[in-house]
Amino acid sequence: TGHVPTACSLPTAGKRIRLSRKEYSLLHILSKHAGLVVTHEQLLKEIWGPSQLHNIQYLRVLVRKVRAKIELNPIDPIILVTESSVGYRLQPDVKVIEDRSKVRNERRLKVK
Repeated sequence: TGHVPTACSLPTAGKRIRLSRKEYSLLHILSKHAGLVVTHEQLLKEIWGPSQLHNIQYLRVLVRKVRAKIELNPIDPIILVTESSVGYRLQPDVKVIEDRSKVRNERRLKVK
């Protein structure tokens, strides 16, 4: 699948977010298919390899870690969305309002 850095940073809200290699891989794969559902099986195969297709818990933990870094409220995600029993979807160009009374305090997440 090409070279993936061992760790990287992602600019969002004017700050850089440190990502592990697997966190970066997850966001990279989802961003290539932004707005579309990527199945659990596709993600497991690309991130951990074909021998790990049954280990969905690996994926759930990874998604939880990424949400903690990119979502304002990881319990109610609006950027990295679960498609129940199918997979995950990265919302394209989501505008997140940090303080709902101040529209200018917004952040965008763009992964390329």
